[in-house]
Amino acid sequence: MTNPRGVVLPFLLGLMVLLGAPAAAQEQQALTLYFYRDGQAVAVERPPALQRSGTPQAGAEGALRALLAGPSAAERSAGLESALPAGTELIAVAVDGEHATVDLRLSLAFLRSELEAVRSDAIVEQIVKTLHPLGLHRVQVRARDGGGAWLPLSSFFPRPQVPAPTLPENDDPLPGRTAPAVEVAGQPPVAGQGQPRGALTGKTVWLSAGHGWYWSSTLGRWTTQRGNNYGLVEDLSNAEAVNYYLARYLWNAGADVWLVRERAMNQVEVIVNNDAGTPAYSETGSWATSTTPGYNGGTYRWASTYSSQTATATWRPDLPQPGWYAVWAWYRHGDNRPFDTRYQVHHAGGVTAVSVSQEVHGLTWRYLGEYYFEAGTAGAVTLVNQSDDTAQAAVADAVRFGGGL
Repeated sequence: MTNPRGVVLPFLLGLMVLLGAPAAAQEQQALTLYFYRDGQAVAVERPPALQRSGTPQAGAEGALRALLAGPSAAERSAGLESALPAGTELIAVAVDGEHATVDLRLSLAFLRSELEAVRSDAIVEQIVKTLHPLGLHRVQVRARDGGGAWLPLSSFFPRPQVPAPTLPENDDPLPGRTAPAVEVAGQPPVAGQGQPRGALTGKTVWLSAGHGWYWSSTLGRWTTQRGNNYGLVEDLSNAEAVNYYLARYLWNAGADVWLVRERAMNQVEVIVNNDAGTPAYSETGSWATSTTPGYNGGTYRWASTYSSQTATATWRPDLPQPGWYAVWAWYRHGDNRPFDTRYQVHHAGGVTAVSVSQEVHGLTWRYLGEYYFEAGTAGAVTLVNQSDDTAQAAVADAVRFGGGL
């Protein structure tokens, strides 16, 4: 007679091999900590027993307590050190999904006199890299201030001491100017007005936001060149900083600003070409047709410049919706072009005069500013042949409204 146990036991052993041993019996992975050598983060391993099993919070606490214990004697002899000061204590770890908030007890003397940006970054890097293998990808490190409030480490950085300016006595002469005089007419700049003149007037500045959006034929849609790293898509913040702040600061200082990526945020794009004819394009006075190609391989029109206005060209778009539209002009540049080609932008707020040189920066879209337009055909851009640079050829080709992305 067959012993049932002799059959069942091998069967169970085989089943355990197929399904895998229980979690408690599986070999735990070594705990990885991070210290520094010559300013570079170096990974070291600790026995798995130092990492508490159970909840993610318990695992994080075990890893952080091992990190706070610092490098071993052998590791210190090998040049490893910790950015965390001696005596740092772990007060609490709060875990919520992939988020972790780490509260440390750091001496007020350290926080007020020794902590600075580089040291803070090193402390945070140690903690983030140690917790990352545990699935904690968004980590905030805090310390308590003298009033008992828990604050991010950056809150303790020393604030620069800016001395109060000393005003001259009433009978003192005005201090000499070290910067060029700035025309203040029209300032402070506001949306929809002409470009102010300032310290960068006459200068050309090219800007690149680095990575950004591009069309992926594989995905069949627009996407970013960089992925989501620790909750941040680099491409989004770069473009925002350049488009919304840096480019506008430079433009407000008078610079001719060129961006390698689209700056307009309006998804509508309307292009009016001189070849379209009336009512989108119309003229007054005497104009001639070019013998060289213009926008999109078509023609362009030109008129001689005079000290008083004798001819105009007008582009009138049919805009599908009201909103803020960036406005550009396209022309073929040349030596016989006026340096003060005059455009008049007719928008919802009135008429803004814009002057650009057609001697340079042609065969592309030349930025004329951003303006609010009502829907329909109420808005327009008009080029006039009046100029201080007479006997030149003012070119009327195409005007673009909006961005189209």
